[in-house]
Amino acid sequence: MACRWTDDTRSLPAPGERKRRAHLMEDVRVAKDLGIRYADASAGRMNTPTWRHAQAWCTGRALAEIARAHHLSSAELTAVAGARELRIDLLAVFLPMAVLFLITSRAVVARIVRDYGPTGRGMAAVVLVILAPLAAGVAVMLTQTWGTIVEQLRLRNEHISYRAFELPASRHGWLLWAVAMVLFAGIGAVALLRTSEPSRRGRVIR
Repeated sequence: MACRWTDDTRSLPAPGERKRRAHLMEDVRVAKDLGIRYADASAGRMNTPTWRHAQAWCTGRALAEIARAHHLSSAELTAVAGARELRIDLLAVFLPMAVLFLITSRAVVARIVRDYGPTGRGMAAVVLVILAPLAAGVAVMLTQTWGTIVEQLRLRNEHISYRAFELPASRHGWLLWAVAMVLFAGIGAVALLRTSEPSRRGRVIR
């Protein structure tokens, strides 16, 4: 496989336009893909010094061609080098994982609260407090795994290399963990509040 960037004769939109940024993001993405594929073909799918050199050389060459063809500065390309397509991340990664996390969290919380009953609300609260950061950590790991799968499908290449560090869960891991923990704690708090003392008829209000 040759490291060859196909000249793009399309002119860029004017600076400041959203289409210009989208165009550059796509060019940079393709250049990175070319670098990964070239390194895979020339050095094998292993993270070795030879592979990293081949990937960096090919990607740099493609980016230089993009800059030359469109008369861009390196700063303008660098500004979009690590940018993500927010729409894809939201719809393909965050949304399905959020739905899965909410459904699973509600089921787990309901089971814990039900097992301890109204008289064991204090112990159930302790268990939920301990479980919240653990559940959030699992959510982040699953989001990273699912994000990797989505990226592999987009690239049509199971070897995404350094792109793993550009995935949503990698770049915003602590934020995702905090949000997931707050959501889990919120679900637990609502479930505990709904578990009150037996009613006059002797039934538990849920």
